[in-house]
Amino acid sequence: AVVSTQSGHYGRVLDVRSMRGADINTTHYLVRGYVSVKFKCPEKRKKSARMPALEYLRDRSKSNEYSNKIAEKFNNCQDLHSENRLLEDKWKELKEAICDVSFDVIGERSRKKKAEHLSKENKEVLRERGEIKKLPSTDDNRLKYSRINGLVRQSCKKDNNSWAAR
Repeated sequence: AVVSTQSGHYGRVLDVRSMRGADINTTHYLVRGYVSVKFKCPEKRKKSARMPALEYLRDRSKSNEYSNKIAEKFNNCQDLHSENRLLEDKWKELKEAICDVSFDVIGERSRKKKAEHLSKENKEVLRERGEIKKLPSTDDNRLKYSRINGLVRQSCKKDNNSWAAR
């Protein structure tokens, strides 16, 4: 059986078999192969872009100030009306102008803090369990570990229930 693979993937082919089938006057056979697949880690998310605090635009005074600043910015910008510039350049300048005015007038949106899932008591019990697990395996240590492991399960279940109920 002939199997063609890319040169970087030779080590991933585990087993190859030719499967003889019905005779149809051909020299070709079905080839079945087992290949190990290695998945790449997804790239880390890039830092999210800054966002203006749009909820402040509900306030009439902020909304009017924002509108006036935008109008003033576009009236001062004569390059947008010129015909000899590329559309991409005009769009980029327009976008930058709107972003600049947004951050000047209404400011940047604040990040929301995520609530703690596990309580401080639960984290302390988890730390104790980790320390006991590092100790040599004796009957006394196994007994301590099983006792504290039960406490960990109970406290985690209690924290999960309170997290789901919020």
